[in-house]
Amino acid sequence: ARKVLSIPLSRHLQEDKQAWRAEAFGKYSVRSGGYKLLLKESAEVEPNLQRSTSRQVYKKLWLIELPEKIKITFWRAYKKFIPIYKNLQKIRLRNTVACPRCKHDDESLGHASRDCQGDFEDVKYLLAYFNVVRKLQTVDGLVIYEYLIRFMQNNYLCHLGFWGDRNKQVHERKIRHNIETVRFITMYLKGLEEIKGRLSARRVQKARWRPLEGSFVKINFYASFQGQLLKSCSGLVGRDSAGQIVGMRMILNDYVPSPFAGEAIACLHGVQMGLDPGFHGVILEGDSLTVVKKLQNKNKDISEINPIMEDVKRASRGFVECRFNFVGRNTNGTAHRLAKEGLVNGETC
Repeated sequence: ARKVLSIPLSRHLQEDKQAWRAEAFGKYSVRSGGYKLLLKESAEVEPNLQRSTSRQVYKKLWLIELPEKIKITFWRAYKKFIPIYKNLQKIRLRNTVACPRCKHDDESLGHASRDCQGDFEDVKYLLAYFNVVRKLQTVDGLVIYEYLIRFMQNNYLCHLGFWGDRNKQVHERKIRHNIETVRFITMYLKGLEEIKGRLSARRVQKARWRPLEGSFVKINFYASFQGQLLKSCSGLVGRDSAGQIVGMRMILNDYVPSPFAGEAIACLHGVQMGLDPGFHGVILEGDSLTVVKKLQNKNKDISEINPIMEDVKRASRGFVECRFNFVGRNTNGTAHRLAKEGLVNGETC
């Protein structure tokens, strides 16, 4: 019953629209059609101990200073979403599991990223290129292997280069020479180092609230959300062009389905706050980029908060001029504190 009561409804009659329910923005994507089902199945069978271990892995993974696409690739590998032959055999998409590079062992994740002899040869070339080991042929193989493992653990991009070679060989039937792989990895690493060197350690100035010139009134809105109780609190603060506060409100809301819905409701309350005194020009500012973009977009929205968005747009026509702007959390501090305090104390004022 609470979920039914939490369905956002508009105050005005609207036409029915067909939307994809698996995504909040109402459109189908490959992610919603595939990964969400896989995650749901894995969550049902994953023990509690494994879940706690997964959290630790995710925390360490996202703290690593690497591009996002590489982090996502490692996340896919951890969840066994990488299309190696072992994983494909489990879902009955492949019969043979022999490694396409060395043709000796089965292609598991550990074999493809660490134990494959083809990768071993690539790493030897890579070490020689970096002048780490001068004479590999005179060093014991076991010592080399242990050193390579430590080297690979500190250089995640090496895995990316070797995996790219494997994909080209399997899907495009192209065999890249060892020196080409080494050049790709070294150039990538050098590019990252150059980017770090160019980024200066300049002091970033924090954005602050600034009053506007003219007769505009600026209303900042924010919504704090409590998912278990399906409640939110709208924090609103209005200032004139001189920076003087012309109004402050805290409004509790029941049966709110999501944080985005809470932000949309807070924006609607902000519009109403500007209409009550009869202001002609209003600028509404919030730190929810999703909500602000939807309000700035003139196209029809099919997301779950569409009914609230339509009410906001209709109500904003009561002004001579109304704008919706995005601001950072630092600029929206007063509205943020009001919303938090109202949700904790359970007050509306």
